[in-house]
Amino acid sequence: MSRRSGHGQPAVLDRLLLGLVAVVVFAFAVGVRNDRSTSTFALLLAGIAGLLALIALLLPFLSGLSRGVREVSLAPSLGATHQLAATMPTDGRALAEVLRGPDCEYAVVALGDGERWLASRLLVFAVTVQQLRQVRRLVVTSADEEDRRDRYLGLVSPDAVRRALSWQYPWLESALADTWQSLSAGDRPSTTDDGVRVSRLTEHNAEALYDGYVERLRRTERPSDACEWTELPDGCWEHARLLQPPQLASVLGGLLDTRCARRRRSRARQVDEVLRVEGEYVALVDSDRRFVSLVDRQALLEELAAQSRPPREETAAGG
Repeated sequence: MSRRSGHGQPAVLDRLLLGLVAVVVFAFAVGVRNDRSTSTFALLLAGIAGLLALIALLLPFLSGLSRGVREVSLAPSLGATHQLAATMPTDGRALAEVLRGPDCEYAVVALGDGERWLASRLLVFAVTVQQLRQVRRLVVTSADEEDRRDRYLGLVSPDAVRRALSWQYPWLESALADTWQSLSAGDRPSTTDDGVRVSRLTEHNAEALYDGYVERLRRTERPSDACEWTELPDGCWEHARLLQPPQLASVLGGLLDTRCARRRRSRARQVDEVLRVEGEYVALVDSDRRFVSLVDRQALLEELAAQSRPPREETAAGG
C-alpha cells in the first residue's frame, strides 16, 4: 500500500469530507424547495452544494497550484550580497579594493548626470571586475532630470561594454593593451599546457595596470583637440570623455538591454512579470523605475520546472 508524503496530493479523507458536506447541503436544499417562501434559499443551497462538490474534485490540482505559487520565491534573485555597488576608481589602489572580495553576479554603475564616470575608467573597470570578481552584468543607472534620483537605464555585459567603448574610442583599447604588454614583459609569466607564456591578471597587477593605463592617457598641457579630453581636478588632462547617459546609451546601442520587470507584491504576478522578459537576466525595478535587484531568469525557469514534476511515491517495503 502506498501513501502520499506531506508534499503530495491532499488526503482522500479531505475530499470525502467535502463531498459528504456537499451531499448534505444538496439534500437539505431538496427538502425545502417545495416551500415557495424558501425557494430562493433552496437554489442558493443547491449552488453551494455544487461548488463544494467541484472543489472536492479539483482539490488535488488547486492544492498543487497554490503550493507551487507559494514556494516559488525569487530565490534566483541576485540580491545585495551578490551586488557590487561601484564608483569610478580614482587610482590603482582604489580599483584593487574593488577587486577584493567574493564573486558577484553584477555591478551597479551609476552615471548620475554624466559627471561620475570617464569612458577610460569604465573600460578598465569592466575588464577587471569580469576577470577577478566574475561579474556577468553591469546595471547602468542615471539621474532623473526632475528629482535627481538614480533610475534604471539598462543592463549590459562587461564584454559588450569593452567592445563598444573600444570601437568608439580605439585609443583606449590600445593604451590598455600596451600597458598590459609592458607589465607582462616585466612579470614572470606562467606557462600553459600548449607552452605559451602568459601573465595572469591578479589584484596586484590590476593596480599597476590601472595606474600605467591612465598614465598613458594623461597630459599636463591642454590638448589641441580638447573635445575628446577631460580636465581633471589636479589640472591634468585625460584622453577620455565623461559618459553622459544618452551618450553611453548611444555608444552601446542594441547591446544595452533596457527591458525590466516591475516589482510586485504578489509573488505569482512577480514570477509572471519576470518570465515575460526573454533574457538570461532580468532587472527588477520599483514603481519609480529605481533598480531593486537582478533575477537569474534561467535559474528561475529551472526552479519552476522542478516544482512542476509529479511527487515521488513513497512505497512500503515489498509493496
